Amino acid sequence: MRYNNNITSLNKNRKQNNKVFINIFTDFLSICLFVIIFMLVLNPSRYMQSVNDGILLFFVSVFPSLFPFFFISKILTELGTIERLSNLTKKFVEKVFRVPAITSYAFLMSIICGYPVGAKIIGDLHESNVISDTEAHHMIKLCTTSGPIFVIGSVGVKMLGDYKLGLLIFVSHITSSVISAFVLRPKKSKILKDEKVNILKNQNYCKPCLQAQLNKKTDLQQPQNTKNKNVDNILASSVNSSIMSILTVGAFVSIFFMFIDILYDLQILNFLKDGIEYILNLLKIDSACGKGIASGIVEMTRGINELGIVQNKILKLVFVSGLVSFGGFSIILQSLVFLSKTKIKTLKFIGFKCFQSFVTMLVSTILGLIFY
Repeated sequence: MRYNNNITSLNKNRKQNNKVFINIFTDFLSICLFVIIFMLVLNPSRYMQSVNDGILLFFVSVFPSLFPFFFISKILTELGTIERLSNLTKKFVEKVFRVPAITSYAFLMSIICGYPVGAKIIGDLHESNVISDTEAHHMIKLCTTSGPIFVIGSVGVKMLGDYKLGLLIFVSHITSSVISAFVLRPKKSKILKDEKVNILKNQNYCKPCLQAQLNKKTDLQQPQNTKNKNVDNILASSVNSSIMSILTVGAFVSIFFMFIDILYDLQILNFLKDGIEYILNLLKIDSACGKGIASGIVEMTRGINELGIVQNKILKLVFVSGLVSFGGFSIILQSLVFLSKTKIKTLKFIGFKCFQSFVTMLVSTILGLIFY
């Protein structure tokens, strides 16, 4: 009885601490937003130009390569093709990475469509009670990647003007995702224990899924029956979904372009840039990479675009690969929106992305020395 009381008291303290943290974070965010409004009023023309620059980069370098791919991948999903392809790898993913078999579907969609599709799929699976909080947290390690069209097409060809460089960046990115997921994979016994606890606590969990989870034989959801689907409906829904997805990406790119200029004007990013340049100088590395890295930490696309001026291809490969894996806070926030109900901690997710970025830089260095 005393043990139960201690647990109840501990839970209450945690809830109170979480509430205090949320209130502090809300107040801090509100202050930041008022500062942004003040900066916009102070110099509207400068920041309107920042948004315009973001929109221009988006429509010139990102939109042409991403939109057709979003459209085609959506059609493949509607037809159930992706699910059938992922069936080939589900057992391998389950045994090697110790995650649910359905991870193969999320991983395949993530590497095909790119950010933030993998996070959205994980969020949808969790909301449908197909996976638990614990499984969602471990799936994230494998399923939050960028796609080949963006990395090879937008980054490699459009921004850096080098198809081979884009290909090496993509290979480094996906390889590091697999390595990171394997290194940080959970202990199987711990997963089984956590799942039994979650199942007992969740009375709304569907009975067929419960047995499948306990036996670790979770199969992919059956592809939808497409025989009765009208082709026109598939095309219409694919166009609508693709437009909404691409506009969301464009909105984040343009808004974060403006945020970057505000942060530079407030000397916040200048401080970060100077610190990065100091470290690069100590390592005898071109300090011109500093600004691109600092900008890319906030918004990946702008950082990559600024790194395009770097002459050394190995350095360009390493730092751009690192930014692609990290994603920038723009991509991280997009992913966390879809993952909000999985109760994943923001700092933990950012920490994993930093680790993945570090592994990517090591892999890209090796590939660069071999192929360049």
